Amino acid sequence: MHSRIGLGGIAVALVGLPAAAASLFLLAKQPVGLLALAPPVAVLVGALLCARPEYAYYLIVAFIPMTALRGLSEQYSSLTISKFAGLFLLVVVALRVLLGDRFEGRWRTGMWGLLGAFLVACVLSSLYSRWTELSFSAMKEVFTTFSFFGFTLLFVRPRDLGTTLPAVLVASSSFSSLLAVAGMLLNMSAFMVSGGSVAAEARAVGGENDPNFFAAMVLVCVPLLVHYIISAKRPLIRYGAGALLLLNAFALVITYSRSVLIMFAMVMVMLALEHVRRLRPRDVGIVVLALVIGGGVLAVKMADSNIWTRLKTLAAPQADPSLMRRWSYLDVGFKSFRENPVLGTGLSTFPLLYADSHYAAAFALNENDYERAAHNSYLEILVGTGLVGFLPYMAAVVGALWLFFRTSFRLRQGGTLDPSLVRSYAYAFISILSAFMFLSWPFHKYIWLFVGISVVAARAAAVGSSEGEPPTQGGKRIRGGTPPGMPRGRAFPEHSAGTGKVA
Repeated sequence: MHSRIGLGGIAVALVGLPAAAASLFLLAKQPVGLLALAPPVAVLVGALLCARPEYAYYLIVAFIPMTALRGLSEQYSSLTISKFAGLFLLVVVALRVLLGDRFEGRWRTGMWGLLGAFLVACVLSSLYSRWTELSFSAMKEVFTTFSFFGFTLLFVRPRDLGTTLPAVLVASSSFSSLLAVAGMLLNMSAFMVSGGSVAAEARAVGGENDPNFFAAMVLVCVPLLVHYIISAKRPLIRYGAGALLLLNAFALVITYSRSVLIMFAMVMVMLALEHVRRLRPRDVGIVVLALVIGGGVLAVKMADSNIWTRLKTLAAPQADPSLMRRWSYLDVGFKSFRENPVLGTGLSTFPLLYADSHYAAAFALNENDYERAAHNSYLEILVGTGLVGFLPYMAAVVGALWLFFRTSFRLRQGGTLDPSLVRSYAYAFISILSAFMFLSWPFHKYIWLFVGISVVAARAAAVGSSEGEPPTQGGKRIRGGTPPGMPRGRAFPEHSAGTGKVA
């Protein structure tokens, strides 16, 4: 409480007085209109965010699948809402630490050791790179990753995993999908791009800049929507989740992304195996109806595209220039790794390596298109940082996935978190990890969001309940007695006296 009051006073001193002066200055200018209201409004928003900084964090999360909408204007596209929110959070965290707030130790996790090892690998690979300046400039994404991961640990509480966080993830993805569908129906070029050699029609991008990235963003919310369709108690939530699932699936289809469509099919198979035993008889009819509607839409929308032909070429990749170009990325990448297995060639250097290869001219789409990304986030890391960076990077990612499933298993013995929801987060994580086997963005926020979520969920399961709420088993509260899975006469871990450690 004291830290919040102190922080509010500092915020007023640092922001309030300059804002008041700016308002007076603007009022003295003619004409100003509503511009003079901007500083006081900014103060009010800043005061709210100082008291509840998690709002700024969730603002960043909401804009993850809407890259094209983050910029403040076309002229200042590099100045994004997410950057301002992130900078604000850094200031808030720094001030709170100076005022003695230690965030109850929520920042503590063994993941920092892996991220630290990865940072050291990035520095070493950049120092010994042929393109040192480029590699060091690319390290700003590493620090952004560290910051966002830290924000997730600090501002996502266990109770948020079943309320605020899934709502923000689903709402932001669904809004972007709505823009994509509206763009197709109303022929709005802002939310579509040319189909080129992929489709006869334009491809949906929604709030993104690239249809493949947009499809990957949509894929993330599918496991969460399926979870609420199966598990929600209120019919309104279940049917609403079903409608949003159809919206997102349709938006994914009109991206005509071959790789993500394959990933979507794989995710649906995993989710079917996960939830088939929990389906009630009345749910079967809803699922069948959704499959019929979705299958019909899929057949109609994809009939005019050459996506079917492109899918058939998977059996004969030599006939598809796109597949051969992707094979060339792998060839260049693994050749570079064999030559620089320990430290790699430096962050973000793969496009330069590819431009120097004989494949560049052969697969160039135009005269100046020699530099190409690896279209594989993990290959980018392997080439850029060698084994020294690749191993801690993959250890963090795979470790987070293992944490999800271990946490789900522990929650079956009792806890306030739903083990099915935790597994849904795991499947969402698998979805984005699979999609980034075909896309190059190893520091994408969704990856590190789920790494942070895995730590928060594991911590909640380790203490048995979130923030003092009574333990549950299978979603039902335990009224008394010994929690399941613990010896008789032993206190529930959160209430163990003395050490403060989990019993």
